[in-house]
Amino acid sequence: GGGGAGAAKAPARCAADDGNFLPTATSCSDEIEGCDTVFKTAATANTRDPMCDLEALADVAMKCAKTCAICCENPAFSCKDDPAYATLCPTWKDTCKSNISQVRDMMAKYCPSTCGLCEQGSCRDNLPGCAKMAILCNDAVAGPVWKDQCARTCNSCSAASSPAATTPATVVPGKPSGNGGSCVDTRECSSYVKNGFCTNTWYSEDFRRKTCGKSCGLC
Repeated sequence: GGGGAGAAKAPARCAADDGNFLPTATSCSDEIEGCDTVFKTAATANTRDPMCDLEALADVAMKCAKTCAICCENPAFSCKDDPAYATLCPTWKDTCKSNISQVRDMMAKYCPSTCGLCEQGSCRDNLPGCAKMAILCNDAVAGPVWKDQCARTCNSCSAASSPAATTPATVVPGKPSGNGGSCVDTRECSSYVKNGFCTNTWYSEDFRRKTCGKSCGLC
């Protein structure tokens, strides 16, 4: 039998050069129930149910993007998390659905891939090919246009406040340890203070007072 290696193979979807899936292949959630009844073979590190690649099932596969390991093809998940927060973003996933608009904007800026917020927030790519052509961000001729149209990929968004080094979940303060009174230290306070929480104006003074009032000297 002739060597099969000569046949040109379509590039694997959401996979690195070594054939293993990228973390972004499974970083989303399935949008519908019952994906495992349609695509019965669970994805491994480098294989997915062959049905996921059938043209006729393309729409269903996209709704079952996690099961099919094609999250990176869903525009809402197709960007990257901010490298500085990439390891923390998965631990903040519960914060993605916050109903506080400032928090959602912050998650859209720093953890867009984890949260499926690539198309939300003010910092986004307006062209479909931005990530593939990131080299153009610094191009002498195309750079300015690319930075404007591919702001997220080029990291050229106007700087917003960065999250405290603690999790954004701190926007929901823990129960105060004191008996009543709104100027108290919560249980997590000591670790917040180390990360500059007291002076982080991203949080309102009222919130800082309720969360770490004593330690921050705000009582």
